[in-house]
Amino acid sequence: MASMNNTQTLFSSSNHCIKQEFIQQVNKQSQKIAIELDEQSLTYNELLYYVQCLSLQFLTNSNYIPGNVVCQCIDGSISMFIGMLSIIMAGGSYCLLSPRDHEHRLQSLIVQTQSSNDAL
Repeated sequence: MASMNNTQTLFSSSNHCIKQEFIQQVNKQSQKIAIELDEQSLTYNELLYYVQCLSLQFLTNSNYIPGNVVCQCIDGSISMFIGMLSIIMAGGSYCLLSPRDHEHRLQSLIVQTQSSNDAL
């Protein structure tokens, strides 16, 4: 199990952020599997498509301001990963909330992170 979780990798440049590294991977290996969970998988191209669609929807259909903290309340899934990358690609800071947490705890975390009230 420990060897399966050993996925550490070095960024190609210390000046790159996650979104730049992601785009670089899309350009290098667009048809390779980017994410796989259970019986679902997406190539880098497919993942980029979904991330861009959600980012665009988020930027145009909400009161979101780049730089804001955005909370996402969802179980671990490919959809969660798409949401996380969408928030990052839109210039936001990502905060994962667990749907298993009590509503009071979720509200407290939203207040503590000063996240926007927009839903993703």
